[in-house]
Amino acid sequence: MNPMLTNLDATDTSTALGDFADAADDDRVAVPIPLAAITRCIQVCGVDAKPEDIAELAANIDDVGLLHPIEVNPNGDGTYTLIKGNSRRLAFLQLGRETIPAFVDPRPSSEELLAEFIRAQASENAHRKHLTILETLNTINRLTEPPCSCGRNQVGRIMRLPETTLKRYWKVHRTLRDRGTTWLPEVRLWLNTPNATWAVAAAFAADRGLERVFAATGELPNLMPDSPAPVPPTGPEPARPATATSSDRGTQLAPHNAPAPAATPRDSTPLPTPPAVRAEDSPARGRRLLQRLRRLLVELHNVAAELPPELLQEISEELAAGATRTRTTE
Repeated sequence: MNPMLTNLDATDTSTALGDFADAADDDRVAVPIPLAAITRCIQVCGVDAKPEDIAELAANIDDVGLLHPIEVNPNGDGTYTLIKGNSRRLAFLQLGRETIPAFVDPRPSSEELLAEFIRAQASENAHRKHLTILETLNTINRLTEPPCSCGRNQVGRIMRLPETTLKRYWKVHRTLRDRGTTWLPEVRLWLNTPNATWAVAAAFAADRGLERVFAATGELPNLMPDSPAPVPPTGPEPARPATATSSDRGTQLAPHNAPAPAATPRDSTPLPTPPAVRAEDSPARGRRLLQRLRRLLVELHNVAAELPPELLQEISEELAAGATRTRTTE
């Protein structure tokens, strides 16, 4: 059976690139190498383990020893590239050790071999652990850059991402890449927590201003419009996609085949009269309205790909008509 089609469970050791069963370690011999000789680390997810986790691992190693040696590849100059086991390396450093047991891959270092190591680590991480939003985006970025230079579909196969999940993450990845800047430190920390969601990550990627607001105040963007929720259509509730991940909880998109809401005649309902506002409140109210407009634009950008062309055209006409009415009343 194709390993890509097997169920993910505790006994499944397959990946998109082969098998990583620990039993394979029995065929190799670990040798002690100097920790100082490890000069490069393939950290595909781009995030070290939490200090408390490293401390717990160090205490366990100090008590029972290292059960699984790290894996390295020689650079050809007496130094090594760490292929697997960064947390174990950090634990040994915390213990003050000078050497660490390692399995040495003897193949000569090359860009092709480095790409193989990156793809294998990305596949294993995605298979064995629940990646955070930040770790997932970092992994996608690493796979798309040289020496891997993977395309969208290849990334999905390596990381075993369902199409819906891949589409969401890929949009955030492309937006972040196109803007040419990295996350602010405060946003980066939040994206590495279980509370982070892809929808907020998309909002941060699309609007640097939202990042700055969060960095200064800790306030997450409100992606929901202030208007009342629309009345759901009659009939049975559509089934939710079975491929939704834990990072998608709390966010539900309408199915592609859901009936579009009936269009309301453009001029049949008069515009509501805005409430009187004191002159001194106008600047503050203007800033709030601008922030709300930005949030609405971000939300519209996120769902635009899910809308049929005829509905997008109707939205464009409504926006144009609203702008005309605004100019008329000025």
